[in-house]
Amino acid sequence: MKVDIFLRTHDRSDVHPLKCGRYCSDSKLEVVKRCFASLIKSCNQVYNHEININILDDHSTDSLLNYLNKSLQKCIHPIKIINSNVSGNNKTLLKQLELAKNSSADTVYVIEDDYLHYESAISEMLDSYVYFRTMTQQEVAIYPFDDPDNYRDKNIEECRIVLGEKRYWRTNKHSTGSFMINPQIISHNFDIYYKFCELYMTPFGDAFNVHEGTTINKIWREQVYLFTPIPSLALHMQYEEQKDKFIDWKELWDKSIL
Repeated sequence: MKVDIFLRTHDRSDVHPLKCGRYCSDSKLEVVKRCFASLIKSCNQVYNHEININILDDHSTDSLLNYLNKSLQKCIHPIKIINSNVSGNNKTLLKQLELAKNSSADTVYVIEDDYLHYESAISEMLDSYVYFRTMTQQEVAIYPFDDPDNYRDKNIEECRIVLGEKRYWRTNKHSTGSFMINPQIISHNFDIYYKFCELYMTPFGDAFNVHEGTTINKIWREQVYLFTPIPSLALHMQYEEQKDKFIDWKELWDKSIL
């Protein structure tokens, strides 16, 4: 299977400022470096699929760009760095999705720069993508983070627990802008993604109720089965509330170096 990975990177500013509390309590530069290293180490465990990695960088510091360039030779799969001609979270997300929808790969993995991957993550995600697609005979997507928010009272919804080849998985109706999916689904729903990218986290978006729940998650509710591993295959290094109390994130963090 041909796989295109589209990773966005940026270390000059943080849409999640320190007062909101990334639970690793480290700089955005270090978050990106660790998460990138974990992604490369995970991709290096895949030998039965053709992977191409595309880094869309949003005007990062020389420190990060030098690190990324020095790391290219440590990946067994081709990597290309694309210097973004736009800047900002929303605009680069739109650019990333445009690249993904035009991909000729069998599946694409659209990922942000603050997801810390286990070494088995990419291999398990790809195998499970194929397995669940065959099992359901429908389009499916993979979201690698079993977000603790899904288990809080206001967000609890019906789901199914299914047995994968190496772990349990749950059906899910919530994701961020990071997921593995058939690029044709992105193309077919690009009006939804465009609306999300143009208005999310803006005054207009707040006024017109534009957020993940009213845009991206509509696709999981109405068109595509979304599957999430139990436990997570990647950790979202955001707020304290998103820290999985059953997972030793620090052990994975310490291992995520190239």
